[in-house]
Amino acid sequence: MEVTLVMFKADNTRREFPIKPEGFVIGRKNTCDLRIPLTSVSRRHCELSVQGGQVKVRDMGSSNGTYHNSIRVQEAVLSAGDELVVGPVVFTVVVDGKPEVIEPVRSLVESAEGLDDSAILPSDLLAEVGGAGADSQGDTIANQADAVEQEDPIAALERLTELEIPDADS
Repeated sequence: MEVTLVMFKADNTRREFPIKPEGFVIGRKNTCDLRIPLTSVSRRHCELSVQGGQVKVRDMGSSNGTYHNSIRVQEAVLSAGDELVVGPVVFTVVVDGKPEVIEPVRSLVESAEGLDDSAILPSDLLAEVGGAGADSQGDTIANQADAVEQEDPIAALERLTELEIPDADS
């Protein structure tokens, strides 16, 4: 079973994020599989998993909640075409290529926080901009990234938006 989360940027460009079956964490922390660097997203917001032919989402105690088809949930089974909302970001669930056509649903990032939605990145790309890894003392810089976000979120996001995101097939 192949599961992908699809979101649309402000310019209606489609972005796809393949889900790892064993578990896929979405959150603000740079160790998450999909990092959304916004204060309305908890450090570890929610987790998706694929088990027994089902796609499940589980809220991880987030402050602002995880929404499945406009309903706040602690846990839910997702189906193809369902809407998953994490903070101000709206994803459409695609399972084995279904639905084939998705109407653009714009994330609420700009209106909610005045930020650019192009900064949402898989965690493996964060290392390219200094958002993951260790500093000279061997400590992770997750707390430093959070501090930068609090001080100047626009500058942090501008660095992230300069990255070229590879297609899922790459």
